[in-house]
Amino acid sequence: MSNLSIFVDISTPEEYTQHACEEHGSFSIKRRVETLTGLPCLILHYTQATLGELNRLQPQAILMSGFRTDFELFDQNSFYPLAEMVYHTNIPLLGICGSHQFLGYVFQEGGIGNLKTEPIRALKDGEPDLSTPYPQGYYTQRGYYPVQIVESDPLFHGLPETIIVGQEHYAELKRIPPEFRLLATSTESRIQGIGHRSRLLYGVQFHPERYTDRYPAGRVILNNFFQLAGISPKDDR
Repeated sequence: MSNLSIFVDISTPEEYTQHACEEHGSFSIKRRVETLTGLPCLILHYTQATLGELNRLQPQAILMSGFRTDFELFDQNSFYPLAEMVYHTNIPLLGICGSHQFLGYVFQEGGIGNLKTEPIRALKDGEPDLSTPYPQGYYTQRGYYPVQIVESDPLFHGLPETIIVGQEHYAELKRIPPEFRLLATSTESRIQGIGHRSRLLYGVQFHPERYTDRYPAGRVILNNFFQLAGISPKDDR
């Protein structure tokens, strides 16, 4: 087991080069992870995150990114090695936002053969359209919203029943995979957190990496995840 973590960036080739240095891009997340863990964090494009490569690197933990592009706009065949890695790896893994949805599909009947983007809902009359850069006409969460923890789990250790966390999405996971439990929910997006019943595999619809001093719950969640992975978190404050 190597003393490092892996951050898997799920993005198109254009996004991989254009957005990596943005406020919430891969390099920003890499720095946050390294500050929290005190260990190197290696960024892999999702096409590099194969089961063989992860077995070779032997990281202690894997984080998988959110992404802006709908599943349908990717080369669908490019997802199969990643799905194989997610399904078979024994390394603790946390999928964030779009990767949370991807994780759900991997473990559902039909797997990623049924992979598609599923919007939360259409906009109601009079609701503002906050969709950019997402398709217009759909309800979009962007900002900090309450999420309710509905089942006790070490991932949420030390947090109250309701937490405030960063959100940026218009799509969601509609069905909980059979091998998973629902851990967290919200009014507009029911499946906010899932956990595998016997493995250290988690998905969260929200963005824990966007924690702030005002909204620190995401930092607690990441620290809890790293502890579960055998990494002693450092205090980044």
